[in-house]
Amino acid sequence: ATTSSIKSITIRQQQKQREREENKRKRQEEKEREKEERKAQRLATKVAKQKQQQQNKAEKEKRLDQAKQAMGKFTTSEIAVLIHPTFLVTTQKYDEAEELMESLQQTYSVQPYESIDSSFQSTSGGVPIQWIRKDYLKGGATDALQGLQRKESHRYQHLHSLVIVFDDAPKFLKLLQRKHEDDDYPLLQQYIQQLLTQWRLHWNLSHTDTPRVFLLLYQVADEVNRQWNAHAKSKDRQSSASSAAAAPVSDAELHDAICFLLVHHHVECLLYDTMEEIVEFVTKMTRALSEEPYQQQVTELECIKKIKADDTLNDQDLLAKVKDCWVRQLQQLPRMSENYALNLAHHYATPRQLWDAYQDPNISEGEKRGLVSSLIQDGRENRKMSDTLYRFMTSVDVQELL
Repeated sequence: ATTSSIKSITIRQQQKQREREENKRKRQEEKEREKEERKAQRLATKVAKQKQQQQNKAEKEKRLDQAKQAMGKFTTSEIAVLIHPTFLVTTQKYDEAEELMESLQQTYSVQPYESIDSSFQSTSGGVPIQWIRKDYLKGGATDALQGLQRKESHRYQHLHSLVIVFDDAPKFLKLLQRKHEDDDYPLLQQYIQQLLTQWRLHWNLSHTDTPRVFLLLYQVADEVNRQWNAHAKSKDRQSSASSAAAAPVSDAELHDAICFLLVHHHVECLLYDTMEEIVEFVTKMTRALSEEPYQQQVTELECIKKIKADDTLNDQDLLAKVKDCWVRQLQQLPRMSENYALNLAHHYATPRQLWDAYQDPNISEGEKRGLVSSLIQDGRENRKMSDTLYRFMTSVDVQELL
């Protein structure tokens, strides 16, 4: 009996020991599981935090880009210059012009592009330069050029400005030939009409669409002088009548033709002596067109002198701040100086006080017009200014001159 009881006690002790070890193992596993869960939770929180930070950073960069877009900070990346390959080859013949063209290509997107029929261009002369653009946040000039290559006009904005570079002066002077002095340069008019037709056909535009055209004339004035010198030295002259008919275009006719194009066709002609001046014009034109969408129209309010508020005033003194604003408002009136405005504000500290005085039924119209005449200027009456102020406060005619 003693032996069996000892065995049973031993068995129970072993069972308890196994139970304790099992409980210990379970607790250890539970701790490990909780530790892994906390670790995974911290990792998930860290990943979510990083993701949120990246999202906030992306949104912040997007807002900054939108603000920069609105201010025109990406203008150089939004416009592409479409230059005829012939002009690019021509600029390589002049060192300074080539340097300016390289600078233009580094600043803006320059694409060799033939936008006018080659047969018309070779016959009449003149190489075209045009522009397309697209907002930077929508793809910029790079996407615009891709849209142009794929003929997807919705992917870019075509700017209605057309520059024609005449680097062959004799060809341009041939367009000025006419039978009589009273003729309105028929060859030149025909060229302009064909040029606009080619432009509309290429860009698939209606006959009402008209670009702003610039003709850049390279050494045309020098060519006029050269032709006249050659004509004067000619030895095989015929009769005076035939000599007059064969006479080259004069300097007066050149300037008359330039004025004719400007007045009747709104085409601007610019005379240049060097090719680098032409490239410089193209660069300035590109910059002006790229900045044009962001230029704000100047209003009359922006032409008025800005008067700063008094920074020394206490923010708690609202009446003083209203009085200061009232003084600055009064100075917008013609001939109302700061001293005049301060004198008036000393008696009428707010516009409402002056308005209530003008609404007093016990005061006649004439008395109201001169109500503040003795308050504006020290020691003198200023009825004219008083009348101006009265009309400003009570008139309902928005066209009335003060």
